[in-house]
Order: sequence, then structure tokens, then C-alpha cells
Amino acid sequence: MRIMHISLGGCLSAPPVKYGMTEDTGGHIAYVLGAAMAQAKLPEVEEVTIVTRLFDAPELGAVFAQAE
Repeated sequence: MRIMHISLGGCLSAPPVKYGMTEDTGGHIAYVLGAAMAQAKLPEVEEVTIVTRLFDAPELGAVFAQAE
């Protein structure tokens, strides 16, 4: 089974995740990451993907403008 989370709010990057980068980078992002990590441990799950948007904002840093 493959699972996809679509999370359009918050700035998400590879770990370590920087909470508080924007007003909506907090509880929602923590929830999505926690759910994805728990699902990835299930034996019937092959892949868990989180799809989000990028932020082309110099004040946030170049890492948030990367497509992958």
C-alpha cells in the first residue's frame, strides 16, 4: 500500500523540521509528520509520501524553494 498526505499549510523540509517558520508551521505539520512516520512502520505500507508546496521567500531560506 502507498499512502500520500497532501499538506498545503506550513513550511516543511527534511529533518530537522523548523517549527514556527510561519504562522501555520506548528501543530498541523507535527501531526502530518507523526502520522506519516507511524504509517511507514506498518508492514503493509510500502511508501508514505508527503506532498506540499514550496515557498519562494528569501526570508525563509532557499531550502523551502526546492521542488524535492
